[in-house]
Amino acid sequence: MKVSVAALFLLVLTITSVVHSQPKIPESVNPPPNCCLKYHEKVLPRKLVVGYRQALNCHLPAIVFITKRKREVCTDPNNDWVQEYIKDPRLHPRHSRRPSPPSDAPARPERSRPASQQPNHLWLSLASHSLKDSRDS
Repeated sequence: MKVSVAALFLLVLTITSVVHSQPKIPESVNPPPNCCLKYHEKVLPRKLVVGYRQALNCHLPAIVFITKRKREVCTDPNNDWVQEYIKDPRLHPRHSRRPSPPSDAPARPERSRPASQQPNHLWLSLASHSLKDSRDS
């Protein structure tokens, strides 16, 4: 029993030291999430493209086309067909995606509801405030 406990302890110690000794990749090596790693090689059918955004300040500058199915396709901004698509007035430029709001913040503002549909905890909160106010008077 003592041998197996000692062996288990040494195994955990070895695994921990190996994990912590792995070289870390500097953050500057990882591209930002809005940047492209490679270009799509084929011409996209124009009828599939609904918009585009620019990713020109990245290591690999690109025009990112957004398709009807919400796919994002990275393309070389120097390609003639890409330049033609961008000049099309029916194709709307889109801004880069912004990072998602923090998980504790609501994704969108809550719409106001009639008083009869308000959650009960709101009424309890209001009632406790009015009780405090009446005690202070």
